[in-house]
Amino acid sequence: MSSRHARFGVLVALTLSASIAYADSIICPPGDVTRDCQVNLDDLVLLAQHWLDTPGSGIDMDGGGVGLSDLNTVSENWLRQEFTLVINEYMISNNTTIRDPEDPDEEYPDWIELFNYGDRPINLAGCWLTDDLDEPMTWRIPSDHPELTTVEPGRFLLLWADNDPAQGPLHLDFAMKAGEDVGLFKPDGSTMIDGFAVESVIADQSFGRIPDGSESWRIFSVSNGNPPTPGESNSEPATEDNIVINEIMYHPSSENDLDEYIELFNKGDRSVQLQGWRISDGVDFTFGDLTIPAGGFVVISADPDRFAGTYPGVTAPVVGPWTGILKDRGEEILLINAKGRYIDLVPYSDEGEWAKRFLGPLDYTHRGWLWSDAHDGLGESLELIKPVMPNEFGRNWAASTTGHGTPGAANSVRSEGIAPLIGDVEQSPIIPHSTDAVTITACVIDELTTGLTVSLYWRRDQSSYNTSTYPTYNAASYTVIGMTTGGDGIYTATIPAQPDKAVVEFFIEARDAGGLIRTFPAPSDVDGTPQQVTNLLYQVNNAYDPAALWVTGAMPKYYIVMTESERGRLADIGDNEDSTEEYNSDAQMNATFISVDG
Repeated sequence: MSSRHARFGVLVALTLSASIAYADSIICPPGDVTRDCQVNLDDLVLLAQHWLDTPGSGIDMDGGGVGLSDLNTVSENWLRQEFTLVINEYMISNNTTIRDPEDPDEEYPDWIELFNYGDRPINLAGCWLTDDLDEPMTWRIPSDHPELTTVEPGRFLLLWADNDPAQGPLHLDFAMKAGEDVGLFKPDGSTMIDGFAVESVIADQSFGRIPDGSESWRIFSVSNGNPPTPGESNSEPATEDNIVINEIMYHPSSENDLDEYIELFNKGDRSVQLQGWRISDGVDFTFGDLTIPAGGFVVISADPDRFAGTYPGVTAPVVGPWTGILKDRGEEILLINAKGRYIDLVPYSDEGEWAKRFLGPLDYTHRGWLWSDAHDGLGESLELIKPVMPNEFGRNWAASTTGHGTPGAANSVRSEGIAPLIGDVEQSPIIPHSTDAVTITACVIDELTTGLTVSLYWRRDQSSYNTSTYPTYNAASYTVIGMTTGGDGIYTATIPAQPDKAVVEFFIEARDAGGLIRTFPAPSDVDGTPQQVTNLLYQVNNAYDPAALWVTGAMPKYYIVMTESERGRLADIGDNEDSTEEYNSDAQMNATFISVDG
C-alpha cells in the first residue's frame, strides 16, 4: 500500500470521529427522505416509489403511511439544503507554505480550507464567501465547475484568497488580514454556514481546528513541530512533512560544481511517494516515480555518473542531474511537494549561524573577524545534527567528520541530544531614545519540554581602543535578566532606558534541563578560546526622528553601530597616518547595520 493510500485510511478514521461530534448539530430539513440533508427531485422520486406504503415504513414521515401529507412536507421544504461544512484552517500570510499551481507567476497567496464532516458530497456552487460577516454576498462560488467545487465526505477543499477570481472558480475576489472576518454563507446570501473573526498569526503560520471539524483551534507552524496542512487533515501529522533536507555538499573541495549533492531523509515511520516533488530556488529538479522508505535516504546529484565514481558504496537511490548550481556563499534550498506545498526550506550559508567566527591573522598590523568551516570548500559536507528538530536553524547543522560527507547514510554528526535552538531575535524599538526601554524577544526551541531557562545578558559599552588589544569576555560586566514566555516558545525581556549615545551590547543564553547551553550569537574563537565577544548591538539616539524620514523626497538613512574598541580600530585603519600602510588592511569588525527607508 502506498503512503498516499495509507494516509487516507487514517484520515477517514479520524474524520469519522469529527462527524460523530457534529451529528447532533446536523438537522436535516423535513422532507429529506433520501437522508442527504437536501430536499430535491431525488426525494420526490423516492416518495413516488413508496407511494401508499403502510404506516411505519422506511420513508413514512408522520406515522400515517406514505401519502399526501408526506408530499406536502416535501413541497413545503423544496430545495432546502444543509451544508455539512466548516472553515477548517486558514493562512493570512503565505510566504513559502504552498504555491498556487494555477498562478503563472507561481505566487503564494493566502488560503482558506473547507472540511466536509458529513457523509455525502457537498457542491458549493452558489454559496457565498466574505471577509465581512455584515456583508455576506461578497464573492459567489461559480456553478459551472462542479468537479472543482464539490467537497467529498471527509475531505477538504482549498480556496485561494488572492483577490484574483479570473484565475479560476477557487480564487476569491478578496484577500485576508487580521481583524477582518471570514464567512461561508448558503446560496440565499443570508444563512451562515460558518464564520468568525480572523486571528492574527505571523508569516507561514496557519490557524486550524484540531481534530478536523471540532471547536478546538490551534496555531500550526513549522517552528512548533506542527506545520500547516492545507488540503490535508489537521488531526494527523502529514507523512510528507517527515521528509527533510538532511545533507548538503554545496562547496566541494574539487571546486567542481558537478560534485555537489543534496540528501533527503525520511524521519517518519511510513514511506512517501516523491513523484512530482521539486527541489527549487538554488537548483531545480523534479522527481519521477520514486518512493523514499521510512528511515531511508535519497540523494539528488548534480551529475549522477560522476557521483557514482566518487561514492561507489552508496546504495540509496541517486537521482539527477539538476539544473543550476549551489552558491558557495549560501542560498535557500526549497523542497516542494506535488501539490505545490512547501515541505522544507534550508537557508544555508558560509557565515553567521552556519559557520564559525574567529579572530584572524594580522593584516597590515590589524586583526579582524573571519568566518570559516570545513563544509566551505575544505572537503566536508554540511550535515543535519538532529532531524526531529527544525532544520532552518544553522546551529542544528555542522560539518561532516568523514572527509567527504555521508551521502545515502546516517550523518556523521547526528546526535540525540543538542542544546536549545535560538532564532528570530528581535529588538524594539530598533533605534531607541533615552526615554525608551528596549524589548528583546527570541524564539527558543528545545527537545525537552520542561526545565528550559532563557536569560538575556546586557551591558553598556565601556570599551576603549588599543592597537594591540582585542576583546575578551568578562562575565561580571553583564547584567543578567531572566526571559519570560507565555508558553508559545517566544521569550521576552526588557533592557531599561539608557543615556543618549550609549551603545548597548547583548546576547541570549538558553539552558535546558540536561545542562546543555547555547548562546546567540555564538561565541567566537579568540586564539583557540571561545569568547562571547561578538554580540548584538544597538545605540540610543535622541536625534532619530522616524517621522522626518517618511516625507516626500527623503533619502534612506543608514546606521552602523560598533563598540568603541572596534570603532576605534576601524578609524585607525582608515586614517592613513601610519607608515605600515595599515589603510590596506581588510580586517573586519563586528557591527550592527540598520537601514531606514526614506
